[in-house]
Amino acid sequence: MVRLQAREAYTRDLDFAQRIQYVQTYLLAKLWYTAHVLPAPSVRIRQIVSGVAWYIWQGDIFRVPLSTQQKKKNKGGWGLIDIETKCRTLLIYRTWMQSRREGEITAELLHNWNLQTQRGNPPHVEEIPRRLEYLRIYAMDKAYVEPHKQGEAPKTFRARVYDTLCKIKQVTNPPRNVRMTMMYPKTGWEQVWMNLHATWAADSIKVNWFKVIHDILPTNERLHAIRISSSPLCTNCGEQDTVMHRIIECDEGRKIWEWTRNRIAWILRMDPVWIPNERTIRPQFKLSPPQRQRVVLWILAHMVWCRTRGGWTLTVQEYFDFLRRSRWKANRDARRTSQVGKYLSILE
Repeated sequence: MVRLQAREAYTRDLDFAQRIQYVQTYLLAKLWYTAHVLPAPSVRIRQIVSGVAWYIWQGDIFRVPLSTQQKKKNKGGWGLIDIETKCRTLLIYRTWMQSRREGEITAELLHNWNLQTQRGNPPHVEEIPRRLEYLRIYAMDKAYVEPHKQGEAPKTFRARVYDTLCKIKQVTNPPRNVRMTMMYPKTGWEQVWMNLHATWAADSIKVNWFKVIHDILPTNERLHAIRISSSPLCTNCGEQDTVMHRIIECDEGRKIWEWTRNRIAWILRMDPVWIPNERTIRPQFKLSPPQRQRVVLWILAHMVWCRTRGGWTLTVQEYFDFLRRSRWKANRDARRTSQVGKYLSILE
Protein backbone atom coordinates (compact mmCIF):
# COMPACT_ATOMS: atom_id res chain seq x y z
CA MET A 1 0.00 0.00 0.00
CA VAL A 2 2.87 2.38 0.74
CA ARG A 3 4.45 1.75 -2.65
CA LEU A 4 1.09 2.10 -4.37
CA GLN A 5 0.49 5.50 -2.77
CA ALA A 6 4.04 6.54 -3.70
CA ARG A 7 3.32 5.73 -7.36
CA GLU A 8 0.09 7.73 -7.24
CA ALA A 9 1.89 10.76 -5.77
CA TYR A 10 4.92 10.46 -8.05
CA THR A 11 3.74 13.05 -10.57
CA ARG A 12 2.83 15.72 -8.01
CA ASP A 13 4.87 18.90 -8.34
CA LEU A 14 6.73 18.74 -5.01
CA ASP A 15 10.36 19.56 -4.30
CA PHE A 16 12.74 17.42 -2.26
CA ALA A 17 11.80 18.90 1.13
CA GLN A 18 8.08 18.70 0.39
CA ARG A 19 8.39 15.05 -0.67
CA ILE A 20 10.11 14.21 2.62
CA GLN A 21 7.34 15.98 4.52
CA TYR A 22 4.73 14.12 2.46
CA VAL A 23 6.40 10.79 3.24
CA GLN A 24 6.47 11.40 6.98
CA THR A 25 3.00 12.89 7.41
CA TYR A 26 0.89 10.97 4.89
CA LEU A 27 2.64 8.20 3.00
CA LEU A 28 3.65 6.31 6.16
CA ALA A 29 0.59 7.18 8.25
CA LYS A 30 -0.96 3.69 7.97
CA LEU A 31 2.39 2.12 8.73
CA TRP A 32 2.64 4.07 12.01
CA TYR A 33 -0.88 2.93 12.92
CA THR A 34 -0.03 -0.73 12.35
CA ALA A 35 3.37 -0.50 14.03
CA HIS A 36 1.67 0.14 17.40
CA VAL A 37 0.49 -3.47 17.59
CA LEU A 38 2.59 -5.56 15.16
CA PRO A 39 6.39 -5.85 14.95
CA ALA A 40 7.62 -4.80 11.51
CA PRO A 41 9.48 -7.59 9.63
CA SER A 42 12.90 -6.50 8.38
CA VAL A 43 12.07 -7.68 4.85
CA ARG A 44 9.02 -5.41 4.68
CA ILE A 45 10.97 -2.51 6.15
CA ARG A 46 13.56 -2.84 3.39
CA GLN A 47 10.81 -2.85 0.75
CA ILE A 48 9.20 0.25 2.23
CA VAL A 49 12.56 2.05 2.53
CA SER A 50 13.26 1.22 -1.12
CA GLY A 51 9.88 2.63 -2.16
CA VAL A 52 10.41 5.78 -0.10
CA ALA A 53 13.86 6.38 -1.62
CA TRP A 54 12.44 5.83 -5.11
CA TYR A 55 9.73 8.41 -4.45
CA ILE A 56 11.97 11.03 -2.80
CA TRP A 57 14.69 11.08 -5.44
CA GLN A 58 12.53 10.40 -8.51
CA GLY A 59 15.23 9.23 -10.89
CA ASP A 60 18.12 11.44 -9.78
CA ILE A 61 21.44 9.90 -10.82
CA PHE A 62 23.42 11.07 -7.80
CA ARG A 63 21.84 10.82 -4.37
CA VAL A 64 22.57 11.39 -0.72
CA PRO A 65 22.40 8.05 1.14
CA LEU A 66 19.36 7.49 3.35
CA SER A 67 21.63 7.17 6.37
CA THR A 68 22.83 10.72 5.65
CA GLN A 69 19.31 12.04 5.07
CA GLN A 70 18.31 10.63 8.47
CA LYS A 71 20.93 12.75 10.21
CA LYS A 72 19.89 15.98 11.84
CA LYS A 73 20.03 19.08 9.70
CA ASN A 74 23.07 20.44 11.56
CA LYS A 75 24.90 17.19 10.71
CA GLY A 76 24.41 17.32 6.94
CA GLY A 77 21.08 15.50 6.69
CA TRP A 78 17.47 16.55 6.30
CA GLY A 79 15.87 14.97 9.37
CA LEU A 80 14.28 12.05 7.51
CA ILE A 81 12.64 9.65 9.95
CA ASP A 82 14.30 6.26 10.51
CA ILE A 83 11.39 3.97 9.59
CA GLU A 84 12.61 0.83 11.37
CA THR A 85 13.49 2.70 14.56
CA LYS A 86 10.19 4.54 14.70
CA CYS A 87 8.25 1.29 14.24
CA ARG A 88 10.09 -0.23 17.20
CA THR A 89 9.51 2.94 19.21
CA LEU A 90 5.76 2.86 18.62
CA LEU A 91 5.59 -0.82 19.53
CA ILE A 92 7.51 -0.22 22.77
CA TYR A 93 5.34 2.73 23.70
CA ARG A 94 2.07 0.88 23.03
CA THR A 95 3.22 -2.18 25.00
CA TRP A 96 4.34 0.04 27.88
CA MET A 97 0.96 1.80 27.93
CA GLN A 98 -0.87 -1.55 28.10
CA SER A 99 1.41 -2.72 30.90
CA ARG A 100 -0.03 0.04 33.10
CA ARG A 101 -3.63 -1.13 32.69
CA GLU A 102 -4.77 -3.67 35.24
CA GLY A 103 -6.60 -6.66 33.80
CA GLU A 104 -5.12 -6.36 30.30
CA ILE A 105 -3.72 -9.55 28.77
CA THR A 106 -0.52 -7.73 27.84
CA ALA A 107 -0.11 -6.52 31.42
CA GLU A 108 -0.45 -10.10 32.67
CA LEU A 109 2.11 -11.35 30.17
CA LEU A 110 4.56 -8.63 31.11
CA HIS A 111 4.07 -9.44 34.78
CA ASN A 112 4.57 -13.14 34.08
CA TRP A 113 7.89 -12.52 32.34
CA ASN A 114 8.93 -9.80 34.81
CA LEU A 115 8.91 -7.06 32.17
CA GLN A 116 6.96 -4.42 34.07
CA THR A 117 10.17 -3.21 35.71
CA GLN A 118 13.52 -2.29 34.20
CA ARG A 119 15.49 -5.42 33.26
CA GLY A 120 19.20 -5.92 33.45
CA ASN A 121 21.54 -4.80 30.72
CA PRO A 122 22.34 -6.67 28.51
CA PRO A 123 18.86 -8.19 28.40
CA HIS A 124 18.26 -11.95 28.34
CA VAL A 125 15.18 -12.86 26.33
CA GLU A 126 15.72 -16.55 25.63
CA GLU A 127 13.17 -17.52 28.29
CA ILE A 128 10.42 -15.68 26.36
CA PRO A 129 8.80 -17.91 23.69
CA ARG A 130 9.52 -16.94 20.09
CA ARG A 131 5.82 -16.84 19.31
CA LEU A 132 5.67 -13.78 21.57
CA GLU A 133 8.05 -11.88 19.32
CA TYR A 134 6.70 -8.48 20.32
CA LEU A 135 7.54 -9.21 23.98
CA ARG A 136 11.08 -10.21 23.00
CA ILE A 137 11.48 -6.95 21.10
CA TYR A 138 10.05 -5.02 24.05
CA ALA A 139 12.40 -6.74 26.53
CA MET A 140 15.41 -6.22 24.27
CA ASP A 141 14.88 -2.52 23.54
CA LYS A 142 13.35 -1.40 26.83
CA ALA A 143 16.44 -2.53 28.74
CA TYR A 144 18.41 0.34 27.19
CA VAL A 145 15.75 3.01 27.71
CA GLU A 146 15.58 5.00 30.91
CA PRO A 147 12.26 4.34 32.71
CA HIS A 148 9.36 6.76 32.32
CA LYS A 149 9.72 9.74 34.63
CA GLN A 150 6.98 11.05 36.87
CA GLY A 151 4.98 13.68 35.01
CA GLU A 152 6.78 13.12 31.71
CA ALA A 153 4.56 13.82 28.69
CA PRO A 154 3.89 10.87 26.36
CA LYS A 155 5.33 12.75 23.40
CA THR A 156 8.54 13.45 25.32
CA PHE A 157 8.83 9.82 26.37
CA ARG A 158 8.36 8.59 22.78
CA ALA A 159 10.99 11.05 21.54
CA ARG A 160 13.41 9.83 24.21
CA VAL A 161 12.83 6.19 23.25
CA TYR A 162 13.38 7.02 19.58
CA ASP A 163 16.62 8.92 20.29
CA THR A 164 17.92 6.06 22.42
CA LEU A 165 17.20 3.43 19.75
CA CYS A 166 18.81 5.66 17.11
CA LYS A 167 22.00 5.90 19.18
CA ILE A 168 22.05 2.13 19.63
CA LYS A 169 21.66 1.65 15.88
CA GLN A 170 24.45 4.12 15.14
CA VAL A 171 26.79 2.19 17.45
CA THR A 172 25.96 -1.23 15.99
CA ASN A 173 25.72 0.00 12.39
CA PRO A 174 27.58 3.32 12.03
CA PRO A 175 26.31 5.51 9.18
CA ARG A 176 28.63 6.36 6.34
CA ASN A 177 30.48 9.64 6.50
CA VAL A 178 29.23 12.37 4.23
CA ARG A 179 31.20 12.27 0.98
CA MET A 180 32.07 15.97 0.99
CA THR A 181 33.37 15.92 4.57
CA MET A 182 35.90 13.29 3.52
CA MET A 183 36.91 15.26 0.43
CA TYR A 184 37.35 18.53 2.34
CA PRO A 185 38.19 17.57 5.95
CA LYS A 186 39.50 21.05 6.84
CA THR A 187 36.15 22.70 6.11
CA GLY A 188 34.04 23.73 9.10
CA TRP A 189 31.12 21.54 8.10
CA GLU A 190 29.06 22.14 11.21
CA GLN A 191 28.97 25.84 10.35
CA VAL A 192 28.19 25.02 6.71
CA TRP A 193 25.10 22.99 7.65
CA MET A 194 24.00 25.62 10.17
CA ASN A 195 24.29 28.34 7.52
CA LEU A 196 22.35 26.27 4.98
CA HIS A 197 19.31 25.93 7.23
CA ALA A 198 19.65 29.42 8.70
CA THR A 199 19.17 30.86 5.21
CA TRP A 200 16.03 32.98 5.15
CA ALA A 201 14.73 31.54 1.89
CA ALA A 202 12.12 29.14 0.55
CA ASP A 203 12.68 25.41 1.02
CA SER A 204 13.11 24.97 -2.73
CA ILE A 205 16.08 27.38 -2.62
CA LYS A 206 17.58 25.57 0.39
CA VAL A 207 17.11 22.16 -1.23
CA ASN A 208 18.96 23.27 -4.34
CA TRP A 209 21.85 24.60 -2.22
CA PHE A 210 21.78 21.34 -0.23
CA LYS A 211 22.38 19.40 -3.46
CA VAL A 212 25.12 21.82 -4.54
CA ILE A 213 26.96 21.50 -1.22
CA HIS A 214 26.72 17.70 -1.39
CA ASP A 215 27.94 17.87 -5.03
CA ILE A 216 25.22 15.62 -6.42
CA LEU A 217 24.33 17.70 -9.46
CA PRO A 218 24.77 15.72 -12.71
CA THR A 219 27.75 17.66 -14.08
CA ASN A 220 29.67 16.26 -17.05
CA GLU A 221 32.67 15.71 -14.79
CA ARG A 222 30.73 13.29 -12.56
CA LEU A 223 28.81 11.73 -15.44
CA HIS A 224 32.05 11.09 -17.32
CA ALA A 225 33.50 9.38 -14.22
CA ILE A 226 30.71 6.76 -14.34
CA ARG A 227 30.83 6.49 -18.16
CA ILE A 228 27.53 8.20 -18.92
CA SER A 229 29.00 11.29 -20.58
CA SER A 230 31.60 11.05 -23.31
CA SER A 231 33.54 14.06 -22.03
CA PRO A 232 34.03 15.88 -18.70
CA LEU A 233 34.02 19.23 -20.52
CA CYS A 234 31.21 21.77 -20.51
CA THR A 235 29.08 21.61 -23.68
CA ASN A 236 28.66 25.39 -23.59
CA CYS A 237 32.24 26.69 -23.23
CA GLY A 238 34.52 23.64 -23.39
CA GLU A 239 36.02 23.98 -19.90
CA GLN A 240 35.93 21.40 -17.11
CA ASP A 241 32.26 21.05 -16.12
CA THR A 242 32.15 21.23 -12.32
CA VAL A 243 29.62 22.71 -9.92
CA MET A 244 31.88 25.71 -9.33
CA HIS A 245 32.21 26.19 -13.09
CA ARG A 246 28.44 26.23 -13.56
CA ILE A 247 27.92 28.79 -10.80
CA ILE A 248 30.59 31.41 -11.35
CA GLU A 249 32.53 30.69 -14.56
CA CYS A 250 30.36 29.57 -17.46
CA ASP A 251 28.87 32.14 -19.86
CA GLU A 252 27.37 35.07 -17.86
CA GLY A 253 28.45 33.51 -14.58
CA ARG A 254 31.53 35.72 -14.18
CA LYS A 255 29.55 38.95 -14.52
CA ILE A 256 26.81 37.69 -12.20
CA TRP A 257 29.32 36.62 -9.56
CA GLU A 258 31.27 39.88 -9.74
CA TRP A 259 28.09 41.90 -9.31
CA THR A 260 26.96 39.67 -6.42
CA ARG A 261 30.34 39.79 -4.74
CA ASN A 262 30.40 43.58 -4.93
CA ARG A 263 27.00 43.76 -3.22
CA ILE A 264 28.11 41.37 -0.49
CA ALA A 265 31.35 43.35 -0.05
CA TRP A 266 29.32 46.52 0.39
CA ILE A 267 27.25 44.87 3.12
CA LEU A 268 30.40 43.61 4.86
CA ARG A 269 32.34 46.86 4.35
CA MET A 270 35.32 45.10 2.78
CA ASP A 271 37.12 44.69 -0.53
CA PRO A 272 35.47 42.14 -2.88
CA VAL A 273 38.78 40.29 -3.36
CA TRP A 274 38.48 38.99 0.21
CA ILE A 275 35.25 37.14 -0.59
CA PRO A 276 36.32 33.68 -1.84
CA ASN A 277 34.50 31.80 -4.58
CA GLU A 278 34.11 28.78 -2.28
CA ARG A 279 31.40 30.57 -0.33
CA THR A 280 28.95 29.57 -3.02
CA ILE A 281 29.48 25.84 -2.41
CA ARG A 282 30.88 25.73 1.15
CA PRO A 283 29.49 28.68 3.16
CA GLN A 284 31.45 28.22 6.38
CA PHE A 285 31.60 31.89 7.43
CA LYS A 286 30.07 33.46 10.52
CA LEU A 287 29.12 37.13 10.65
CA SER A 288 27.69 39.51 13.17
CA PRO A 289 24.98 40.65 13.65
CA PRO A 290 22.81 37.64 12.66
CA GLN A 291 20.73 39.78 10.25
CA ARG A 292 23.86 40.52 8.21
CA GLN A 293 24.75 36.84 8.04
CA ARG A 294 21.23 35.87 6.96
CA VAL A 295 21.10 38.43 4.16
CA VAL A 296 24.48 37.30 2.79
CA LEU A 297 23.25 33.70 2.87
CA TRP A 298 20.01 34.82 1.21
CA ILE A 299 21.90 36.43 -1.68
CA LEU A 300 24.27 33.48 -2.14
CA ALA A 301 21.45 30.91 -2.05
CA HIS A 302 19.43 32.78 -4.67
CA MET A 303 22.45 33.21 -6.91
CA VAL A 304 23.26 29.49 -6.71
CA TRP A 305 19.64 28.64 -7.49
CA CYS A 306 19.65 30.90 -10.57
CA ARG A 307 22.93 29.54 -11.92
CA THR A 308 22.10 25.85 -11.38
CA ARG A 309 18.37 25.89 -12.16
CA GLY A 310 18.16 28.82 -14.57
CA GLY A 311 20.67 27.32 -16.99
CA TRP A 312 23.54 28.77 -18.98
CA THR A 313 21.24 31.04 -21.00
CA LEU A 314 20.35 33.12 -17.93
CA THR A 315 21.40 36.71 -18.59
CA VAL A 316 22.55 39.28 -16.07
CA GLN A 317 19.32 41.25 -16.51
CA GLU A 318 17.21 38.15 -15.87
CA TYR A 319 19.23 37.53 -12.71
CA PHE A 320 18.59 41.10 -11.55
CA ASP A 321 14.86 40.72 -12.21
CA PHE A 322 14.76 37.46 -10.26
CA LEU A 323 16.46 39.05 -7.25
CA ARG A 324 14.09 42.01 -7.33
CA ARG A 325 11.04 39.73 -7.41
CA SER A 326 12.45 37.64 -4.57
CA ARG A 327 13.23 40.78 -2.55
CA TRP A 328 9.69 42.07 -3.15
CA LYS A 329 8.28 38.81 -1.79
CA ALA A 330 10.64 38.94 1.18
CA ASN A 331 9.61 42.51 2.00
CA ARG A 332 5.99 41.40 2.27
CA ASP A 333 6.93 38.91 4.99
CA ALA A 334 6.25 40.19 8.50
CA ARG A 335 9.49 38.58 9.73
CA ARG A 336 11.71 40.55 7.37
CA THR A 337 12.93 43.10 9.92
CA SER A 338 13.79 40.52 12.55
CA GLN A 339 15.46 38.19 10.03
CA VAL A 340 17.46 40.43 7.68
CA GLY A 341 16.82 43.99 8.88
CA LYS A 342 17.11 46.54 6.06
CA TYR A 343 20.10 44.97 4.35
CA LEU A 344 18.03 43.81 1.38
CA SER A 345 17.75 47.43 0.28
CA ILE A 346 21.20 46.96 -1.29
CA LEU A 347 19.44 45.12 -4.13
CA GLU A 348 17.23 48.05 -5.11
